[in-house]
Amino acid sequence: MQKVAFILVPSFSESEWLNKKLQRVTRSFIKFLDKSEHPNLCKMFEVSSHEEIGNYLDEADYLVVASAGTIILDRDHLWEKINNMPDDVGLVTHLMQFPEDETTWMHEQFYVLKTSCVSKIDFSQGESVGPQLVRSEEYVHGEHTPLEVTLGEETTRTMKFGSKLIQAVLESGHRVTNLDSDWRYPESIPYYMQNGIPVQAYVSPYKSTEAFEKAHKSLTITDDLDESQKLYIEMVNERKSFNFVNVHSFEVPVERPQVETVIVPAAGMLGELTAYYAYAENIIFYDNNPNNIAFKKHLYENWNGKDYEEFAKQYCKDNNLNFEPARDGDIDLMNKYVDETARYVYPNWNEIKQLNVTFLECDLITDIDTVLADVESTPLVRPTTILHTSTILDDKYLLSNILYDEEQIEHAKEKILANTNIFWYYPGRTDFL
Repeated sequence: MQKVAFILVPSFSESEWLNKKLQRVTRSFIKFLDKSEHPNLCKMFEVSSHEEIGNYLDEADYLVVASAGTIILDRDHLWEKINNMPDDVGLVTHLMQFPEDETTWMHEQFYVLKTSCVSKIDFSQGESVGPQLVRSEEYVHGEHTPLEVTLGEETTRTMKFGSKLIQAVLESGHRVTNLDSDWRYPESIPYYMQNGIPVQAYVSPYKSTEAFEKAHKSLTITDDLDESQKLYIEMVNERKSFNFVNVHSFEVPVERPQVETVIVPAAGMLGELTAYYAYAENIIFYDNNPNNIAFKKHLYENWNGKDYEEFAKQYCKDNNLNFEPARDGDIDLMNKYVDETARYVYPNWNEIKQLNVTFLECDLITDIDTVLADVESTPLVRPTTILHTSTILDDKYLLSNILYDEEQIEHAKEKILANTNIFWYYPGRTDFL
């Protein structure tokens, strides 16, 4: 049995569009959260209700349950917390108890359950007889969010969502705790969390639903939104402003086959390394981050092939841009290709920069025709072009799922597949490597 499995639950808001959108967004966050060394062994299940979660108790030591509308900003911190839960803790959740509540309950947005604590899961609500759930006096971010809960004397009490699960875990001899500040905030706050949003948050899709759907489609903040929704849209717009440069790539460079042209996002040395392996004569850089394109142009015009890291850091400093990758997990991936780049790209820079290089500041999804304009579709036995789409068309890429509808993404994929002169590489593809 694996250690962790993820479960995605719908948001149950009244907007079908918002439900579908947030399902895709949170699915991206969950896949982004997964930092297992063997991601195919770290399963994700999608269920139609919380009651179905009991069907997956045999899948993993811990179930991580997220409702659509959950956002995760720092996967490194959260992954470490999940994988290092104390043995005596059986449930970590958003514990709730307002003055009018007879007992403690769970907010459904996000929780981590140790599966050995329970043999079944009961989310039924209403009045019943059993031990009282006694909340701690300590709280997390308001008196309605107790830090912990324990068992009290038997009594008649009105159970709310999750109260019976809390009881079952406590009766197994394990603790039930809230997602406290140690869970919610890392010791060092990265720049992408400077707006105060915690590691894990929830956009409450059943609040201000009609206004939130409208605001999401235009990414415009209005007064009638919930505060969590305002922060979410602010976060998206900040990311969409692309105030950073992808100095290093953490994507797999394609080593085969031999082609004339490579088309790649302008991230790090992905294009140069791919061109080196493929003996290509042409590199087409596309990117919807204008800073990536500007840095690439600056690189080809001014870099002498030495001290790349310092050259890039100085550029970011001079232009008040953030240096990426910045997350620990992305840096770990990047490090897999640092040696290859140092061995094959830097010493051959004078030759590489003599290749035919084209820069396209455009969006792969909405401007797919522009990206493929110079790739004539022909019935050749062996295509002459590699198109590397990174994660942009993958459901793991968050920004695509936020900014575009599924139909737009599928349209771009169909355009690529229709061109018979392209080797299309995307994360996970191995059939022509």
